[in-house]
Amino acid sequence: SRFVNELAASLDRVQDDNDNDGQPSIPYMSITNVAAEGFATGFHWFNHNLDIRDTATFVRHSHTMKAGIELFRSDFRGDSSANNNRPWYNFVNIIDFVQDSIANGGFGYFDPQSGLSKPYIYETTQQATGIFGQDEWKLRPNLTLTFGIRWDDYGDPATDDQWSFSNLQLGAPNSADRKSVV
Repeated sequence: SRFVNELAASLDRVQDDNDNDGQPSIPYMSITNVAAEGFATGFHWFNHNLDIRDTATFVRHSHTMKAGIELFRSDFRGDSSANNNRPWYNFVNIIDFVQDSIANGGFGYFDPQSGLSKPYIYETTQQATGIFGQDEWKLRPNLTLTFGIRWDDYGDPATDDQWSFSNLQLGAPNSADRKSVV
C-alpha cells in the first residue's frame, strides 16, 4: 500500500494604478462608433487571491481512495473617484455633436446633499470551500468502479458599506419609508 499527500498553495496580487487623475473641468465626450475625447480613467485597483488545495491518496492493490479540500479567498478594491467625478456627454453622431444635441450624459458621482464630489470606492471579498471523497476500485483491466462525493460552498460575496449586492427593493407605497436600495 502507498500513501501520497499533495498540497498546493498559490497567492497572487494583481493591480493597476493609472495615475491620470481625471481632471473634473474636462468632460468626457463620446460620439457613438466614432471617437472619445477627454477620457482619463484614473482608476486604481488591486486584487488578492489565495488558493489552497490538499489531496490525500491511499492506494492498496487495485483499490484507490482519495479525499481532499480546497479553500479559496479573493478580495478586490477599486477606486475610480477621479474618473467618476467628471461630467460626461454622449452624442449619437457627428452632426449631433456639432449641433450640441446630447443623446445622454451625467454629472459624475456627487453627494446629493452637499453637492461635493464623493469617493467612488468599491470593495468586495469572495470565499469558496470544497471537500471531496472518491473511492476507485479496478475490478478488471477494462472495468473500474468509481464512487465519489463532493460538497462546495461558494459563499456570498461581501462588500463594504457603500455597496450592496441585491435587487431593487422599494418601500411600501403609503409608508414613511420610501427609500430605494440597489
